[in-house]
Amino acid sequence: MAQLLAPFAGDASDELAARLRKNFGSLRRALDAPRETLLDAAGPFSKTCELLLAARELFDVASREDMLSRRVDISDPALAKFIRDRIGFCDEERLLVIFSGAGQSYLLDEEMGLGGPDTVRLTSAKLFRRALTVGAQGIMLAHNHPSGICTPSEPDKLATRELADLAAKLQIDLIDHLIVTRSKIYSMRAGGHFN
Repeated sequence: MAQLLAPFAGDASDELAARLRKNFGSLRRALDAPRETLLDAAGPFSKTCELLLAARELFDVASREDMLSRRVDISDPALAKFIRDRIGFCDEERLLVIFSGAGQSYLLDEEMGLGGPDTVRLTSAKLFRRALTVGAQGIMLAHNHPSGICTPSEPDKLATRELADLAAKLQIDLIDHLIVTRSKIYSMRAGGHFN
């Protein structure tokens, strides 16, 4: 880790690496942590961590640019990697929403829910208000299971059916609801949970 941090932290890269490893276990978890949590843990290296966060943001923007030419379809390996990179390694549940336009073309994505280790909350009003605001014709939901278990819970199944019904009434296609772990993605549509 220290070698990767050297361009940002210089001679202090060993000390910063030790601090991040102690607080987060890995560089990925450090960069996935909420901004204030990372900066607090960084202590005297908060300015360096600001640079790391800026570099991460550049990477995220480049990844989104690549998505602009794609169809929102989980069978696309690039989309699956994009989703897993965004939320698959997080220690708390996060909900990523991908909004699509005509022909399921990628419009934008947003994290719209943050939770604890086993739950994430988002109101359907907030979700569909945002979809209508951006002119989305479809949405794909993806939330992670930090436990590593890639099967939907009963609340996941119920929420998916309810959201699919609401989306249909608003003439918005609920493309899929995905369960994401570090190594797998489960499609609730393919699993038959939209009926």
